[in-house]
Amino acid sequence: MTLYLPTPDTDTEEDIPQCAFSFQLEVFEHGAATTFNLNTGETVVGRITSTMVQVPLVSKYVSELHAAVTVNSDDTVTITDLDSSSGTFLTKRTKANKLLPNVQTQLHHNQLVYFADVKARILITEHRPVTPILEVPDDDEHKILCNSSITRDNSNVEMESTAHIEPTAPLEPTAPMEPTAPLEPTVPMEPTAPLEPTAPLEPTVPMESTTPLEPTVPIEST
Repeated sequence: MTLYLPTPDTDTEEDIPQCAFSFQLEVFEHGAATTFNLNTGETVVGRITSTMVQVPLVSKYVSELHAAVTVNSDDTVTITDLDSSSGTFLTKRTKANKLLPNVQTQLHHNQLVYFADVKARILITEHRPVTPILEVPDDDEHKILCNSSITRDNSNVEMESTAHIEPTAPLEPTAPMEPTAPLEPTVPMEPTAPLEPTAPLEPTVPMESTTPLEPTVPIEST
C-alpha cells in the first residue's frame, strides 16, 4: 500500500480547506420573525405586491423596490438603497444613519437594518471544514504492516510497507522428566553413655590467724 501526502511547503491555496459562510436576513414584522436565506449575488427587498422582490414586506411605507442586499464572492455583504421613498437605515432610524441612494454599504454580523419602518437583522454564520478521515481497506493484505519507511519527494511523501510477518513455527513439546529415586532413610545415631559424676572436692584447711601487729611508738619531736 502506498499513501501520498501533500508536502506542507508545496501546498497551494486551493488545496487548503476554506471556511464556508452562510448569510441570512431576519425580518421582524407584525410581531413575527421571518428568516430569508441570502445566496451569492443580489437579493431585492420591497413591497409584497411586486413580483421582482425576493424579500417581500407588508408595510405600506416600503417601496416596490426598496433596497438590495448583495453577497459578494469574497464573503462580504453590502446593502444599497434603491432610491426608496421612506429610506433605509443602519442600526437605528435616525437622519444620521440614513443611507444615501444607490451607494453600497458593507454589513456585519448581527447588524440591524431598517427598511422604512420594518426592522431586520443580518446573520453571518461561519462553517469550519471537517478534516477528512483516511480510510484503509480492512482485509488480510493490510492487517499486518511492519517497518514502514517514509521517503519525501519534491511534492509528495511516499509511505511504503515491507513484507508481511511470517508466523513462527510452533515449539516442539519437551520430553517429560524421569522421576528421581526416593532418598534412603538414614541410620539413627546411637545414644552416648552418660557422664560419670565427679568426686566432691575436699574441704580446705583453714588458715591460722596471725599475731596482730604491735602499735608503733610515736616519734618524739626534737
